[in-house]
Parts: sequence; C-alpha cells; structure tokens
Amino acid sequence: MVFIVLGDAKVFEKIKEVVYSDLWKERRAAILEAKRLVLQKYNTFAWRAAFISNVHDKPLPPQTMRIGRSGVRL
Repeated sequence: MVFIVLGDAKVFEKIKEVVYSDLWKERRAAILEAKRLVLQKYNTFAWRAAFISNVHDKPLPPQTMRIGRSGVRL
C-alpha cells in the first residue's frame, strides 16, 4: 500500500515514482476489485437503482375526489 501525505514537500516526487513503477502490476487484483466496487456498488446511479428496486410500497387505496362545487368526480 502506498501512503501519500498531502502536506509532505516531496509528495509530487512520490506520486511520480509510484506512477512510473511496476507496483500496479503487483496490485492488479485489488485495483480491479476497487474499480468494480466504484462502478457497481458505490456509483450514485447504481446505488439509487438498487435502493428503488428494494422499496416495496403498498399502493394507495383508490379515493373519490371532488373538485369545486359541481361535484365533478375523478
């Protein structure tokens, strides 16, 4: 695991070193799993779709509504 401290003066050198290294090849499985989680689980649209599909509201009973004095029924 690579830790990056934002306040460190050499943070850009560390990022450049990690980018140009072959460290990603060793961590490929973890990177792919993180990508899958971001796209399928933590993605805003995926999360909302899962939330909506799990809501099981009962439909409201039908009601008669009257508009105005004429008693128009809907």
